[in-house]
Amino acid sequence: MAERAETIFALATPPGQSAIAVFRISGPAAKQVGTALSGKELQHRAATPALLSDETGGLLDDAVLVYFEGPRSATGEDTLEVQCHGSLAVCEAITNYLGNRPGLRPAGPGEFTQRSFANGKLDLTGVEGLADLIDAQTEAQRQQALSQLKGGLRKQAEAWRQDIISLVGRLESVIDFADEDLPDTVISDIMTKREALIHNISQQLDDGRRGEIIRHGMVATLLGPVNAGKSTALNALAKRPAAIVSNEAGTTRDIVEVRLSMAGMAVSILDTAGIRETDGVIEQIGIARAQNAAAESDLVILIMDGSQQDWVQEAEAIAKDITAPMIRVMNKADCASQDAPEGYLSLSLHREGDIHTLEEAIIEALKPLNRDGGSSLITRQRHRDLLTATVAALEESQHASLAFEPELVAESLRQASHALAQLTGHIDVEDILGDIFSSFCIGK
Repeated sequence: MAERAETIFALATPPGQSAIAVFRISGPAAKQVGTALSGKELQHRAATPALLSDETGGLLDDAVLVYFEGPRSATGEDTLEVQCHGSLAVCEAITNYLGNRPGLRPAGPGEFTQRSFANGKLDLTGVEGLADLIDAQTEAQRQQALSQLKGGLRKQAEAWRQDIISLVGRLESVIDFADEDLPDTVISDIMTKREALIHNISQQLDDGRRGEIIRHGMVATLLGPVNAGKSTALNALAKRPAAIVSNEAGTTRDIVEVRLSMAGMAVSILDTAGIRETDGVIEQIGIARAQNAAAESDLVILIMDGSQQDWVQEAEAIAKDITAPMIRVMNKADCASQDAPEGYLSLSLHREGDIHTLEEAIIEALKPLNRDGGSSLITRQRHRDLLTATVAALEESQHASLAFEPELVAESLRQASHALAQLTGHIDVEDILGDIFSSFCIGK
């Protein structure tokens, strides 16, 4: 590992008053800084209590220093953690001290993690998992991010890549030793393993985008005519007055969004403009946005006013072009003109018990997406694009003859391997040569 010329530092805990604050320092001067602060010799992974002093001998704080010798550290470099008291004055004093030391500079956003990646402590999927873990707001997001951070996708992608490298190695032997007798099983074995790779990767791609949905959260749109109770439902689910509720038709003109945690999953509930015939240009725009939101949602909650005479026919007209899963609600059941048809929840959304019924229905609709979310390997569009490119390259290799065009097959397989390497950020063309030498002893 090439030693970096710069040593970086940052306050790793949120600014503000707290019992403890932690500064992180990474780079070749980390140990020297710790010794200068404490006047003590620091040992690897040993907690060292010390009175910290500045360059003039002035007391900074009573703290604990923990030193990690590179490469046995989170960044792969010499790293120091300063665990000090979390007052604004102490943090400012230590920040000023570190900022005035030669060779030190404040870290940029994500720079500690960037150094971890550069020094092989994390791959790209691990970096993404760490970012998702920091941003996690629900239990499902936490579990998925931890799975990614621990190498869920990386391990599988590396296993696939090693299989492809092995296939390329076998093909190189066919190309280089075409005049020699090779086992009859070589070509059939390559074809069998390639088919298995295509099948296994395609199975992961055919996951209903569950990982992305957990990461971003599910979107549920409240849809229905004016004054049906959509805003009442939103406020009740949010347990706060997020939307204006009024008897005046057309009160909601734009989309109002509330983010909730339901069944351990992030859910965005969208309140939309009421669907009706209108000459108002602004209201027409709101209705168009409502329809677009419904078309792009993971779940539509259709709320109808059961006190109106022709609400069933109106509901069918609104729902006819919607393809997303739908919860159908006949609201105002206490003054309904008829019983709710089969498939409808009969509710009065001003009653707390009926809101609980709606919540349970939403949670039930979430279950197919929430189930086994931790096992979903694909959590970002980047992952999906590169795995799709891998399958495309593998399938492209099927168009050339293994017996007569092994060079073309090998090139397509290399492209598949390269796509998987981009997934983790570890791209090394020497891997293929290494596999050839170790497996076939070429060049001996």
